[in-house]
Amino acid sequence: VGSHLEELKLSGKDITMIREGRLPTYLFQNLKILEVVNDKSDNFPICFLQYFKNLEKLELRWSSYKQIFSYKEAEKHAGKLTHIKSLKLWELSDLMYLWNQGFKLDSVVENLEMLEVWWCDNLVNLVPSSPSFRNLITLEVWYCKGLKNLVTSSTAKSLVQLMQLRIDGCKMITEIISNEGDVAEDEIVFSKLKWLSLENLESLTSFYSGNYTFKFPCLEDLFVIECPNMKIFSTRESNTPKLQEVRQNWGLDKGCWEGGLNATIQQLHKKKSLSPLPSIDSPSLPLDEATNSERPPSNLSGSHKSQPQLPLLMASPTFSLAAATRADELSSNLSGSHKTQSLLRESSLPLNASPLLPLTAADTVNKLSSDFSGSHKSQ
Repeated sequence: VGSHLEELKLSGKDITMIREGRLPTYLFQNLKILEVVNDKSDNFPICFLQYFKNLEKLELRWSSYKQIFSYKEAEKHAGKLTHIKSLKLWELSDLMYLWNQGFKLDSVVENLEMLEVWWCDNLVNLVPSSPSFRNLITLEVWYCKGLKNLVTSSTAKSLVQLMQLRIDGCKMITEIISNEGDVAEDEIVFSKLKWLSLENLESLTSFYSGNYTFKFPCLEDLFVIECPNMKIFSTRESNTPKLQEVRQNWGLDKGCWEGGLNATIQQLHKKKSLSPLPSIDSPSLPLDEATNSERPPSNLSGSHKSQPQLPLLMASPTFSLAAATRADELSSNLSGSHKTQSLLRESSLPLNASPLLPLTAADTVNKLSSDFSGSHKSQ
């Protein structure tokens, strides 16, 4: 028996049922996207991923994880993670680390192409050791209030495939690449980075403050928005042959360029320092802007290209486990492979579904039941 299910949302209780063998594992053989919500475990249970052999995208939301990977479990089951290309962490309020300091788990992240972290307020650092992200293409970190730096210089050297980097709303971050102390003069090359955005980083003083020289041979778009304490980009001058301006907003306004990256950042900081304080009589923010000041805007467009929109709770795939089980039971009784494929396509929630009109498990099962009844009568 096969399953056409490619997207699934599970709760912590669902995971327990899977680990106890109370659900048919054939349901997951073609699954590519898995979302886990409301799991009360301290660590993400890697072992249960053995049932998801084709999984490419993993999303973890609203759970109690203090770290994502425990060392013993990750070391034992690391092979089950190597095929995951996209990892998204969303509102994990207890999360402090992806894994504990001192553990070297390169195999866990070495094949990742996209890493996104949203509203993990207690996250101390993204990765505590110095793993290799040699295949990472997109890295985004949003509104992680406790984060003080993004990665070490050792990890930064491995980002040879990185094309897009965005850090937004991390109030405590002081530099993007951490200064590891006394190092000999050397260089870090972001050979494919085209797009870099630093926004709403009120404690940021520089991109990097150590002895490394940076090269950005492909960088074309750089946004530095609401970073009032950023005085320089890096201690040494950076090489940016394609960069023509540093932009301070998402509009069409022309950016600033003073012949070099450090000189430009210094000029922007000088202008910011000389800007008059807003009048006490100036109009206040509209109510919707004021109430959403801690959330990133939903219609940003860097380089005039569409950027990721804010995910919505009901906008993500929500084909429940119970519905999946019932759906496959019903579809297996229908004659003709084309009929089965049609029903499974109809029962899947599209990615752009309206958040006001979610497709529930009951809707899915009722739909399949009615189609099954009709097919049975015709037979």
